[in-house]
Amino acid sequence: MTAQYLLESLLSFQNTYRVVMRHFNDDVRNARLLEPVLGLTNNSIRQRYNKPQLWRISEIRRLAVHYSLSETACVRVQETLPQLQPYLQQLPGRQRRRLERLSQLSNRKLTNRMATDWLIADVNELITGLTNWLADQPA
Repeated sequence: MTAQYLLESLLSFQNTYRVVMRHFNDDVRNARLLEPVLGLTNNSIRQRYNKPQLWRISEIRRLAVHYSLSETACVRVQETLPQLQPYLQQLPGRQRRRLERLSQLSNRKLTNRMATDWLIADVNELITGLTNWLADQPA
């Protein structure tokens, strides 16, 4: 895995997220119908409507399936993100620390995300960090 491949996976997922959210915003009045699809309570669904950065990758994937949209980007990013930690470990210390700082990723936060699921807010921070980090790298 390369940083560029990870960034492309994340950007593709971000596009899928936007499409899913357009469908969700049209359907939010029927939050009760989405409870069994998402495995979330009505209140949790409404909270995510008000704070979209709280969505998780797996929830976006379930919504994509529910709306008959492609889940390929979700699957790809779920397969790629676990490779982030080994990738970071093989980077020279200075580059690794810079990427962690730009992405606002601590080792503890990264381990926690691998054990649970990534929030959209974390995905967005990682996209920003990777974009800035790659721009700083020599060609």
